[in-house]
Amino acid sequence: MIKKTLILLLVVVLTSCSSSNKVANKSETKQKESQEVTPLHVYDGEELPKTELAQVLTEFTDSTYMYFISVDDNKIKSPSLINGVKEIFLKPGKHSLRVRFVSKGRLAIPLKSFSKMNFKKGKSYTVKSKIVYGTGDYIAVAKTTKITVWIEESGSKKKYASMTVNGFGK
Repeated sequence: MIKKTLILLLVVVLTSCSSSNKVANKSETKQKESQEVTPLHVYDGEELPKTELAQVLTEFTDSTYMYFISVDDNKIKSPSLINGVKEIFLKPGKHSLRVRFVSKGRLAIPLKSFSKMNFKKGKSYTVKSKIVYGTGDYIAVAKTTKITVWIEESGSKKKYASMTVNGFGK
């Protein structure tokens, strides 16, 4: 009798452990899916073919990335402070872009807007960055950190818009 009870108890414990792992895996999948953000068409009217638009992407590295927070002073909603739209499509013409810069585990700051730039039909652009970390305590690090951000046309090394800010985004 005791032997049957112990076996039954063991089966119940093993079954509950197995199903809790499955639940964790499902929640991990949901969390990963919610962090993925699809490209955004940032213009009025019906969706146009990509060949009629300008595509703008943000660069993503192992330690830093950016996402768009506004186009022409129109805010773009983000699911969180560390995740947002990393690819947009614009109608050709002059637009100003604003991004949030994220250095994983260190900082996440909104940068000032880029000056208006002329985006061309059928072209692809990338917002790129380079960071040099400052030293000292938190405030000193933020003051002396230098983040350079620029926009370049894909396949070209020409910088169309550029800015350098500190760790406070100023």
